[in-house]
Amino acid sequence: MGFALYAALMTYGTDLFSTYVEESFDLARTFAGMIRESGDFELAIEPDANIVCFRYAPAGRRDMDGLQSRVRQKIVGDGSFYLVQTRLPAGLFLRTTLINPFTSRADLEQLLETIRQAAA
Repeated sequence: MGFALYAALMTYGTDLFSTYVEESFDLARTFAGMIRESGDFELAIEPDANIVCFRYAPAGRRDMDGLQSRVRQKIVGDGSFYLVQTRLPAGLFLRTTLINPFTSRADLEQLLETIRQAAA
């Protein structure tokens, strides 16, 4: 593994890696904005890195923790997206880590729509 990293650094330099990290962090901030603007999702905290914690929170819905758990199980079970869950003081939240360099805004829009459909 060390040789692969060394070869990549010698071939591409550090700019490739710093650009990748910056773009991942920017995409997380973009996703956080999409969540804030959605009206039916709740952002746990503004992301400082490439990890975004959020939950589906449609108006009038009860049992928010159970909803998050069921939605996650359904989505992970069908293989459309990979989400983890985390317990915060406000309750259970979904969490995604944006690491795939090919992930786009369209993918994140599809994730939100997939969550809505899984909750229906």
